[in-house]
Amino acid sequence: MGGNWNPLSRSPNLRDNGSWQFAYMMYLGLIIGGGTNQIQKNIIAERGLGLPKAPKIKEA
Repeated sequence: MGGNWNPLSRSPNLRDNGSWQFAYMMYLGLIIGGGTNQIQKNIIAERGLGLPKAPKIKEA
């Protein structure tokens, strides 16, 4: 992905052909996909708010 795929790259007003905007969107997707945000929410809920731990899922 990149190059011609990036819809931002067609704008003449973008610096570096929109490459840093594309990289930002890609990395944001990787962070969300990795579950980092959910782990932080669980830590805040358990330690900060005193909520019970999330139930563990049994593996098949």
